[in-house]
Amino acid sequence: REMVKALEDGEEWEGMDVEEAIAEDPLEVAIRADWHSPGDDADVDLEFKILLCTGGPAVRIIGGLGQWKQPDSVKIEYQDWSAGKIETYPTDANAIENLALGDGVRIDALITAKPTLFEAINAGCGGNCPLKMLGDPVFYEHLSFALDRSRPNSESLLKKLNEILSSMYKDGTLVDLSMQFYGQNLIPKL
Repeated sequence: REMVKALEDGEEWEGMDVEEAIAEDPLEVAIRADWHSPGDDADVDLEFKILLCTGGPAVRIIGGLGQWKQPDSVKIEYQDWSAGKIETYPTDANAIENLALGDGVRIDALITAKPTLFEAINAGCGGNCPLKMLGDPVFYEHLSFALDRSRPNSESLLKKLNEILSSMYKDGTLVDLSMQFYGQNLIPKL
């Protein structure tokens, strides 16, 4: 099984299997840790405002509130609509700053990479970070790198890279590096 995907000119990235990924980047929903309902009825589904980073999918999050007015269920729908105002930000850091401003001040939730949220929460979001991750990741982005097969020696380079990555996977080096730089294991189980 190759851990490095060699791409020919014009070949698409679509359809890449997890076996070909070097790491997985889970995308998480973040809300304010002190999030509360604008009303008192804990059984009513609410529609939250959602952040969409530039180039991201249109997403609507619908959630129910639990006994302590915390989200206890979340349904994520990918939308094919353009109605309403969609907030976009140039970077995840801008979105995190706006969510940290307060409940509903600019946005109610955001979706971004788990390592980005993890780092922001641990670093305090530039101050007292009032954010938390909500449930399991929405989906995983599989990270890899490509080689140009039209370049000389690409096959031998591909073989050597796969040997090195396979060895690093087997001896735990990839997991160690993930823990060192991200504070969590982002290496897929092969």
